Amino acid sequence: MRSLFATIEGHSSLNRFNAKQPYPARVDSWDWVNDPWQLNPPNMSSVRNVINGKTNGATAVGFKRRPIYAPFIERDLRIGNELYLQLSGHISDGDSVKVINDGTVWPTNVEFAAVADPLRYNPAIHVNQEGYMPSYPKKAMVGYYLGNLGEMAIPTNTFFLVNVQSGATVYQGNLTLRRDTGYTYPVVPYQHVYQADFSAFTTAGQYRLFVPGMGGSMPFRIDEGVAMAFARTYALGLFHQRSGFNGDNCFVRERGESEQPTANCATTYQRGSPALSIRESRTGKCFRRPFRGRRLQPGHSKCRAANPHPHVCGGFVARSRGAG
Repeated sequence: MRSLFATIEGHSSLNRFNAKQPYPARVDSWDWVNDPWQLNPPNMSSVRNVINGKTNGATAVGFKRRPIYAPFIERDLRIGNELYLQLSGHISDGDSVKVINDGTVWPTNVEFAAVADPLRYNPAIHVNQEGYMPSYPKKAMVGYYLGNLGEMAIPTNTFFLVNVQSGATVYQGNLTLRRDTGYTYPVVPYQHVYQADFSAFTTAGQYRLFVPGMGGSMPFRIDEGVAMAFARTYALGLFHQRSGFNGDNCFVRERGESEQPTANCATTYQRGSPALSIRESRTGKCFRRPFRGRRLQPGHSKCRAANPHPHVCGGFVARSRGAG
């Protein structure tokens, strides 16, 4: 799998995802790091950026790779590889960008191409995707590590909030340098990270943070319900992973919405309501409960045997109220 971010401020970023079998096997493509963990790239002289049909050479090359998927039960290691080409020219909004080579670095039938949309997603813009409470602090970070090229330079000190639905700009602010401290490494990290503080903006809605010349963040919400969603997710994490009993079947979330309560389940839940109300069964039996449009499977004998107390089947979210 491969993709191209048209620009991460003055750079083309080529992404390729590959795999690796157990040691001593090597990665199956872009194997550019030797055993002493030193970058040893192939000849990059044939790599060219083509911007609106005009060739633009690379003045420097950077590389970074990270594991992005590594399950415990079955080995299936996936690796994200990012190749950065520092450009001698500039990519403007709306430019068509293509990166080509003569087959030395990747096969010629593999295409890396994109259009520099002004609001293109940029991984250098970091927001809280869980969302923000309207009256609480709201901050985001702008910065990125370009592998052996070091930290990325940020081209501007301005940011905007853009409404996802309308595309309208609703807030403007200034980026402030936020260097990290306490490191004793020869090359101190996080020295070119900027902070976007939009705490003064309190209007509920869905937004993206936009930095001119770089693109935008992932969408996020400003909403009073953010705290409820976080607390409910946190409680489910404790419930499913730290409760210490057999959480079999009746505690497993699933996508099904068509099931009806069984003789072993009791629930009160009205679909479409902005609030959910779940009544604990006093019969000592498990019951189904909804969570963000999903339902837990009904209880059965294993569940009841493992959980003799009615409130255990209720779980941490039994009495939560709020938007479902």
